[in-house]
Amino acid sequence: YTLLIMTIIFTVILLKNKNKMEDYKIIFEGVIIYLYGLLSDYGESILKPVIISAILIYLFPILVPILDFNGLLFEVKPLNIDNLLNYLANIPKYYYDSIISNYNTYLTQTLRAFFQLGIDKDVINSTTNPIQKEQLKTLASYEWLIRIISLILIGNILIAIKRRLERK
Repeated sequence: YTLLIMTIIFTVILLKNKNKMEDYKIIFEGVIIYLYGLLSDYGESILKPVIISAILIYLFPILVPILDFNGLLFEVKPLNIDNLLNYLANIPKYYYDSIISNYNTYLTQTLRAFFQLGIDKDVINSTTNPIQKEQLKTLASYEWLIRIISLILIGNILIAIKRRLERK
């Protein structure tokens, strides 16, 4: 609901003001400040970004291959729980089995991307299992997202540590 309220507020601001560039700047700054507060309590919390990082590191290897199954990341259907469950039910069992059996490989590649080492292309090329190769390619296609999220979270951790040390 918070995102919906923020969208309504930004839309009202956008419609009331005449200078469009200034409106976009206000909206962009508002979103960034909101996310900064959500991720790390404005640089005061060390624990919050660490927990979010751990959750994302362990969930990315599972979610990314599932979300991009057969390239159907975003269909034109409305986003609701029924459509989501229907989407997940249509993914074949062998696809889930492949994710579970190769989870360590996917986790290793996610960790490499998260800590800015890059996904190892040799692992993708040396894989003979076609399902695993497809899932690794999907994970590699989201490397940019993993890297951006990690930069933000690691930056928040470093800012929080710096603030703690300044107080002592």
